[in-house]
Amino acid sequence: MLDYYYNLNESDRASLRISDVVALSLSAFIAVLSVIVVTVMYTWVAYTSEDSEEINNFINSNAKFNIKSALLRANPLQNV
Repeated sequence: MLDYYYNLNESDRASLRISDVVALSLSAFIAVLSVIVVTVMYTWVAYTSEDSEEINNFINSNAKFNIKSALLRANPLQNV
């Protein structure tokens, strides 16, 4: 592959580099878009499922518990 690359003239090398940049940019865009789509799907399922109230209560109770435990670890003598 490197032999092929070094035997090309300068304009062919430039176009090869540009196509590599385009391919890499497209791959990065698709990866970011996939993460966004999956996040939206999971959020939508969590809020529209029959158990959405239970899911939200579970998330909120865990968040409150984690905040309380973090505060107690930071200052164990305080009343939370």
